[in-house]
Order: sequence, then structure tokens, then C-alpha cells
Amino acid sequence: MKAMIIGIDGGTWRLFDDYLLKNHMPNLHSLKMRGFWGELRSTDPPITPSAWTTCITGCHPYKHGVIGFKDYSFAENRAKITSSASCRVPTMFEQLSDHGYKIASINVPWTFPCREVNGVLVAGFGMPGVDSDFTYPKDFRQKLLSKVPDYSVIPDTDNSNPGNLDILHENLRKCERCIEQKVEAASLACEQVNPDILMVQFQSIDTMGHIMWSYMDPATRNNCPEHWSRICKTLEKFDRAIGDVLKLVTNNDAIICVVSDHGLGRLKGIIRPNVFLRDKRLV
Repeated sequence: MKAMIIGIDGGTWRLFDDYLLKNHMPNLHSLKMRGFWGELRSTDPPITPSAWTTCITGCHPYKHGVIGFKDYSFAENRAKITSSASCRVPTMFEQLSDHGYKIASINVPWTFPCREVNGVLVAGFGMPGVDSDFTYPKDFRQKLLSKVPDYSVIPDTDNSNPGNLDILHENLRKCERCIEQKVEAASLACEQVNPDILMVQFQSIDTMGHIMWSYMDPATRNNCPEHWSRICKTLEKFDRAIGDVLKLVTNNDAIICVVSDHGLGRLKGIIRPNVFLRDKRLV
């Protein structure tokens, strides 16, 4: 293997601070200490479809064409859900395939419909479900579901009362299983194609951040120590998953990259400009 890319949706140094890395996440801590790291500016807009498409194309959203979750058509006066079909440029997976490299891409958002690659592609967030042709080649879908019958792209969490400890436990259990599934899928893909480039994306950290950020944020996580303690166990399992993925690299000179699409932070409020303009009778 020549290169591995580990994608952490919603990954931010604000969460992965020195305390957490040193005490709970030895694999990520080792990667940080042995390599180069920094805070990068996300795309504009800083959201999943745009940022991950930029990651795998190297192009600004207004060039690759995936501006957000939906694209408004003035001609048809309606919004359409975006997908890989909205991307106007080739991805690095296609370009590397054209140069003869073998590819394995696991769970990268907005890669559905699957484009043809020299290897295996398992689409991530944005694909309609496991009943769809969410893999390339198509027959890899059955191989994956035979090994991982409960495979899911993102955890099916209960967001009704995330502060309730029973709900928190169950949500975190689902996040942990979703993390494990990506390792299992990556292992299966490597068995099939022995890739030169492997990319594995984990969605669970973003899911956790959206529904339990106040229990994760260093500024507030000590206010609810029982919640934070349980979350740490999930982050420890996530770190072990990173270690398991790293074991798929059999040579010492492979390039290892850990990337994120955006950070996370406290929600201070929501502004709906269309409602504001309507209420002021400006539209």
C-alpha cells in the first residue's frame, strides 16, 4: 500500500485535545506526534457534501459543483438532492485508476452513484440505502452484506432526548457499531483488491457531535462527568478502530493522512433569512 487516508467527519482538535489524545487515544496521538499536523480552513460552505468532494477532487465547491445537500434549479423552480452526479470533475480515485493504481474507498460521502474505479468503492453518506447499488463493482455489495449484514452508513440515533443516560448509551452503542463496520468493510476490500490507495471515512464522530456536543466540548464536558466518561469509552473504541485500519498497511513507507471535513461547535442560535424577510413583509 502506497497511501492511506483516514477521514473523520466532524473531527476537530477542539475535541481531540492533548488530554484526550494522551489518556484515551494512543493511536491518533502517535500519528500526530510522529507527523505534521495543523488546523485547516474548511470549504465554503463548510458542510459534508462540499468538503468531502473537495477532498477527493482538490477543487473548490464552485468548481466541482457540489455546493450543498441540495441544488436549486431556477429553470425548474425546484430543489434537487445533490450526489456524485453533481460533481463536474473527476475524483482522485478515477485519476489514480487511470494511471493503473488500485483503489479502495470506504464510506466517503457523496460518492453515490458509484463511479467506475480500478478497485472497490463503497459509497458513504448521501447514498439511498443498502438496497441500492452502493458499491462498485456491484457484486461487492453482496460480499459486504454477507460479512456485515447490519452495515449502515451513519448511526440511526435517537435524538429526542440525548441527555438521557439510557438514550446516550444506546446512541453511543450504535456509533461504535457503525465504526466497526467501516473497519470490516475496509478489511474485506483489501482482501479483494490489495489496494495501492485506501481511504476509510468514519461518520460517527460527526453524529455524536451533532447530538451531544455539550458533553464533548472541553469547555463544558466536565459539567456532566458521567456523560463524558461514557463518551470517552466510545472514543477509545474509535481509536482502536484507527489502529485496526493502520494494520492493513503492510509496508513501512506508506503515506498516512488523517483528514476532516469541518469542525464542531456550540449552537448559539438559528437564523432563517427567508422567514425574517417574510415577517418583515420584504418579500
